[in-house]
Amino acid sequence: MKVVRNLICALFLMLSITQNLFAEEIHLKNGDKVSGDVVRESDYIIVVDTAAMGEVTIEKEFVKEPEKEPTKEEKASLWDKTLSLGYSLSRGNTEESAFNGAVELHKKTEEDEINAKLTSLYTSDEKKLDEKKFYGLLRYAYSFGEEKDWYHFYKFEGDQDRSANINYRLIPATGIGYWLVDEENYKAMVEVAAGYQYTDYRDGTDSDSDAVIVPRGFYEKLLYKNLKFRQDLTLYPSLSSGGDFRLRSETSFINPISDKLAWKISLIDEFNSSPQGDTKKNDFRLISAIDLNF
Repeated sequence: MKVVRNLICALFLMLSITQNLFAEEIHLKNGDKVSGDVVRESDYIIVVDTAAMGEVTIEKEFVKEPEKEPTKEEKASLWDKTLSLGYSLSRGNTEESAFNGAVELHKKTEEDEINAKLTSLYTSDEKKLDEKKFYGLLRYAYSFGEEKDWYHFYKFEGDQDRSANINYRLIPATGIGYWLVDEENYKAMVEVAAGYQYTDYRDGTDSDSDAVIVPRGFYEKLLYKNLKFRQDLTLYPSLSSGGDFRLRSETSFINPISDKLAWKISLIDEFNSSPQGDTKKNDFRLISAIDLNF
């Protein structure tokens, strides 16, 4: 009998400890917290049994809603996935029209940002598709600072441009950036990176490599109803080749057709102050494309 009594006492002790361990913490909208056991709840009030003040009645209108863990579907929706198919008209090192395709993945939270992008330009010659230009980007950034406006990033770029005598060009870089504005319909940021550029040429010219500074500016704004304007400008000044530099500017207008489709017109200007071989300094492309978000 004594053993049974001791077991019952131990059980009540364990239950008491368990209740204390799992006591709830009510967060109020003004930042205060009330800890204790919820003994009663209705549509309008919560009654909490606290250790210091006994039972406390809290009106629900003053209670902060708990943050819910995102579901798998919500986590998946954090990714913006875009497939772009269109036609481009080129001037500069190529004087022709071509098929343009691109795939882009983008995920942005308060803590970090991930970008992945592939673009390719094809021309048709005797019913064969011939790749003329290719570009790839991987970029990761994480926020820091009290307001999370600053960020540190790493990125890796690679491209091929047969018409500009580029067999392949690789640029790993790292740097910092700052969001001037980061709203749904208005975004503006600046960033600067230090990197290393390696270029291999198609005509047998010796490959070259040099250190580069990579400043970039990005601006996006909703102009009228659903029409969106976007400007992305990147410079690649060389640190070891005097005043040599490259510039890439992309100006776009995006007009949604439906929830999943948008029509985009882009003007891309690529400038190289010291091109190799028999190539021009400027390449222009005007692209009309349909973007599919999936």
